[in-house]
Amino acid sequence: MADGFIRIVDSAMRHRGSRTPSGSPRAETCRRLAFILAAALIMAGLSPVSLYSSEGWQGDLRLTNDPESSFPPPNNCKYIAVDGGGRLHIVWPDSRDRNYEIYHKFRSEGVWSADTRLTFDSGDSKRPNLIVDVLGRIHLVWNDDRDGNMEIYHRMWNGSWGPENRVSFTGGDSYASSLAANGFDIHMVYQEEVSGFLQIIYRHFDLFLWSDPEQLSFVESGMAMVPSVAAGPDGSVHVAWWDTREDPGGTAKGKIYYREKSPGWSEEEIISGPLADAMRPNIVVDDSGYVHVAWIDKRVPFEQIYYRRFGPGGWEDEVCLTTGEYTHYHPSLSCGGRLHLVYWANYPSAANPGVFYMDNDGTSWNTPVRISSESSRASLCSIAAEKDGILHVAWKDDRDANEEIYYNTYLPPGTAVGEKNDLPGPLPEDLPLTIHASPNPFRGITTIMLGIPEELKVDIRIYDITGRVVRQIAARSCPQGTHPFAWDGRDDSGSKVAGGVYIAMARAGKMSVSSKILLLQ
Repeated sequence: MADGFIRIVDSAMRHRGSRTPSGSPRAETCRRLAFILAAALIMAGLSPVSLYSSEGWQGDLRLTNDPESSFPPPNNCKYIAVDGGGRLHIVWPDSRDRNYEIYHKFRSEGVWSADTRLTFDSGDSKRPNLIVDVLGRIHLVWNDDRDGNMEIYHRMWNGSWGPENRVSFTGGDSYASSLAANGFDIHMVYQEEVSGFLQIIYRHFDLFLWSDPEQLSFVESGMAMVPSVAAGPDGSVHVAWWDTREDPGGTAKGKIYYREKSPGWSEEEIISGPLADAMRPNIVVDDSGYVHVAWIDKRVPFEQIYYRRFGPGGWEDEVCLTTGEYTHYHPSLSCGGRLHLVYWANYPSAANPGVFYMDNDGTSWNTPVRISSESSRASLCSIAAEKDGILHVAWKDDRDANEEIYYNTYLPPGTAVGEKNDLPGPLPEDLPLTIHASPNPFRGITTIMLGIPEELKVDIRIYDITGRVVRQIAARSCPQGTHPFAWDGRDDSGSKVAGGVYIAMARAGKMSVSSKILLLQ
């Protein structure tokens, strides 16, 4: 661990343009001081972490600049996302208009747009969160108390914002929503006051309509709060939440509860350990179907980040990812080839908290690295990972005596903002089900290559950007292997379709996968 801290110091010296030769007495003194500091931290039970951005992180960028509070959601939902055209979006509540309203801005080709106000009413609009569907559209939900109690509202962005729609109609407050996408379905969970208790509610959106609410928790003492939802590659839905009902030991410590929909809902299950005093979980599912959950745990005097994974063998043992006698808060997970985690912590002090990043290659977690500057006063962070390794992190920061939104991005070596192709390439070969089209873009005929892990009945359809089925390409059983399917740019009636973006979606067993295809005129 001390060696790792020394490497961080060496990297920081290089990053900050130090002219001190690596073998000079001054450099050696720095290394010895690093070793002493690392040893002291270890003896104190603290984790050595970098105070500076590591290589690849581009540095802090302030995104908001007004005299009032810009305050992202406190419930671990995603308020930053990348749409189907490669544009980066961020939403937040802002009190510049006397009450909180939802604002939006996006980055395209490396240039940030101006702030755009999305809500216009006399109530407070808060806790916005984003998700991208298979067509590349942005879905935004938030809670609004314009009608006397908090209710859930929804808007979509496909180059411009559509009209808002009210989703919930209840006597109690409905708020703290979380979104996940699977194919054309958008899954949402939120907390709602039901007969004096907060319960977890689930709904899904199928391109046109929101489903009726389904109650997932059934507390009769305590509260079920701050849910997080994720969707698996097989169409399953996974929900985790913070629950303070009395546990079997007779205490009222918080626990992390979990349910899965595949296709029906599993029973409620406690996935945090018996000693846990847990809160505010965040859940994701990777491309292999592994479920990952991180949460804040207060079982020791200072809040730490705990983590647990569900794989083929069931739930693995929980792991404490952080150490140190200071607060660690609001874990945010994302999958993009690897598992990525950000959180904020009062390190080196409560007056100087920062955002910290860790990743996992499938076997172990790396040492946390501070990715907000040494002057930050950070909290409420969120991460979005892209398949090509680019990461986006946003957080709240009051270093300027006002709460503002800050941002940092990680670019793999040789990558620059704006260099990416808007169309996705082939999916990784280790997925259970893979699909890609070539040529893409195309004129005439494109070949859809489908990789199947075992003999399954395959259904392949082409959709337009409104979600309408244009052509059914195949509906038959196929053996294990990679199979070609041709599409000539025509619909089921044999007519040539217009040029534009289409979605090839394949279903095989319980799995589904999709890819965008660009048909040229």
